[in-house]
Amino acid sequence: MKTKMLTFMLVIATLFMDAQSSEHLTFKGIPIDGSLAGFVQKLQHDGFKTLGNADGVVFLEGEFAAYKGCVVGVQSLEQFDLVSSIWVRFPERDTWSSLSGDYIHLKGLLTEKYGTPAEEIEEFVEDIPLYGDLLMMHAVRMNSCECMTTYEVENGLIQLAIESDSDEKCFVSLYYLDKKNSERVRQKALDDL
Repeated sequence: MKTKMLTFMLVIATLFMDAQSSEHLTFKGIPIDGSLAGFVQKLQHDGFKTLGNADGVVFLEGEFAAYKGCVVGVQSLEQFDLVSSIWVRFPERDTWSSLSGDYIHLKGLLTEKYGTPAEEIEEFVEDIPLYGDLLMMHAVRMNSCECMTTYEVENGLIQLAIESDSDEKCFVSLYYLDKKNSERVRQKALDDL
């Protein structure tokens, strides 16, 4: 009898935990929720190394989606100490073929997991002849390339993009925004008004 009761209690506890975690978008199986320190600790337990922090964002480095050397930014809402979004910067690429290859590969995986994207923009905004790798990479560095795919899921938003930084380094980025915690920020702003 004790065994049946214990088994029943474990099943109920598991179902309850799954119901709670499904309220939030997940990153590496971790619900995007809770304190910044708690979320960072879970990523460290998963092998990520902390690089530092700035303006409410903790930066870590580790393996993500079979890519080594990814930088992950975990952002919290300071008023609540509540994790709300995650940003992943995949390794830098020097050629259009490797950069677009990363984008296409990750887009395929995301589509397999989350279904048809809600929005896709994949274009070069200037009418310049883009013959060859160097010109295409130059267009990315000059922000003349818009490659972005957005997935709207029940628990939030996921966005994949090709980007460059102020040092003209080119990379693919992935952004996770938790719907429930973002709504808390929105509500706080409405309350302030």
